[in-house]
Amino acid sequence: MEEETLSILREKIDKINLGILQLLNQRFEILQKIQEIKEKQNLPLSDPKRENEIWEKLLKANKGPIPTEALYSIFQQILQSSKQYMKKKEKK
Repeated sequence: MEEETLSILREKIDKINLGILQLLNQRFEILQKIQEIKEKQNLPLSDPKRENEIWEKLLKANKGPIPTEALYSIFQQILQSSKQYMKKKEKK
């Protein structure tokens, strides 16, 4: 019985992982559009004010069970990867 439950839970995790991947790809597609706009308007790629807004919204929205430290780590990586992606696109 536990083995069946473990299998079902792992399937749910796999589906969630695929959903996260799809959302990340959508995020990067939007980043491309943002980058085009910023380049046309001669705006810097990085916007510390916007990053602070993102953090405030995430921290306020997090009702758990994910710990704040884990949330920070995950989104720090997403934001860092987003910046690196935009810098690579800028050089092309």
